[in-house]
Amino acid sequence: MKLSGNLVKLTVYNSFNRVFTALMNEFGNVFYYALLNNNEKRVGLILGEKWFHWRTNSDIGLFILIQEVDEDKCDLIIISYAGSTGFFHISMGAHKKYIEKILEFLKKNGFEYMLNGEIKDIKTGLVTDDIRKKVKEILESKK
Repeated sequence: MKLSGNLVKLTVYNSFNRVFTALMNEFGNVFYYALLNNNEKRVGLILGEKWFHWRTNSDIGLFILIQEVDEDKCDLIIISYAGSTGFFHISMGAHKKYIEKILEFLKKNGFEYMLNGEIKDIKTGLVTDDIRKKVKEILESKK
């Protein structure tokens, strides 16, 4: 069975508290956590899952990483992943649909955002250059 997923990167123009709390309450049915990084900026992690019976016949996982940029701006990475491929082994777009539900939720609740990138059918080799560069910088940094 092939596991697939989708990823979107976006900037939300609102406070960390409001963005994190709204997403945590609506989608954080597995786990959530927040911390301060070394620059005193807040970082939040939300994990969720949702049953997509017709599309996958199983649960789909959700990962949301929220990083405070400034007082009224947060960068998010949202990944919908796992689950099966549905009837007749066809994906039927469940991963994309889960992310669309989150974007609809943000819009419906008055959050303005800008999409900064998307990866459909995630594979390791498809990680965007900015993510690959950031990971390399962190791994090569001395602490």
